[in-house]
Amino acid sequence: MVKIPTDGAAGANRLIRVAHADRSAPRAKDRVLSVRTRTATGRRESLEDRVRAVMLVEPGSPSLQTIVGGVFDGAGGHEAGETAADLTSAVAVSSAVRGVLSRCGCWLTASVERDILTGALHDANASVAALSRTVEPLRGMASTASVFIMTPGRITTAWVGDSRGYLIGADRAMRLTRDHTEAQRLVDDGHLDPEEAETHPAGHILIEYSGKQSGLRVDAASLELQPDEIAVFVSDGVSGALGDHGIAELTGRCLGGGSSFDSLADRLVREALVMGSTDNASAVCARIIEAEGDHP
Repeated sequence: MVKIPTDGAAGANRLIRVAHADRSAPRAKDRVLSVRTRTATGRRESLEDRVRAVMLVEPGSPSLQTIVGGVFDGAGGHEAGETAADLTSAVAVSSAVRGVLSRCGCWLTASVERDILTGALHDANASVAALSRTVEPLRGMASTASVFIMTPGRITTAWVGDSRGYLIGADRAMRLTRDHTEAQRLVDDGHLDPEEAETHPAGHILIEYSGKQSGLRVDAASLELQPDEIAVFVSDGVSGALGDHGIAELTGRCLGGGSSFDSLADRLVREALVMGSTDNASAVCARIIEAEGDHP
């Protein structure tokens, strides 16, 4: 995880009501979750980004919530990129939701969540790679994927590619993901400074992605949550235009009451386009808040 230096601090939710998890685990009774999504074509001719968010709620217990979601950025040309992002997002999120639901009545540990998400991305990769092999116009198609499971006490994420995830609160701001690009590999090998990597041509060359024919490596991480923290997942159309600092700054305004969380995903996308992003721009924002009393 990468700490972000800072100076300070919409889409529709999809709701599924289930008899959900965690009865034997300590409950964060006064914490509730919220999620918003936004995607835009921007200056491109087609939309090859996808965003997904599913909220699982135990009936009568709004504090027992789980959000499963992610951001996906397709590549390989108009039809191929859309297909790769469609298939990756559908398979990965549905697989992760099934993984969570299959453990109803059990305490989801961080390790189990990482296994669920890692398995979901391998499922998606297998589906995209198989279709790429068999349909000539789709050969070479690929997609990034940054997926997450968020509960009132923890966020777990897994990823391939360069769609980034962040966690931003009053006391900390960090990047949850690490780019799977040639530029990042040059940084890791000591041949490139992190600042140079942000604009280096090798930053567009993915070394891990959904659709890889063999040897896919999925990275995953978990972090305990503090009250009122916001998780932000974006495609490179947003992170490339705003940078880590810009995303943290816009998100931090919600923490201080300067702007509404409900419009955060929309603001991130709009600001990226204003700042000159030439790519599709997408964001998924999820928040944990302290609440009192009963909530619908």
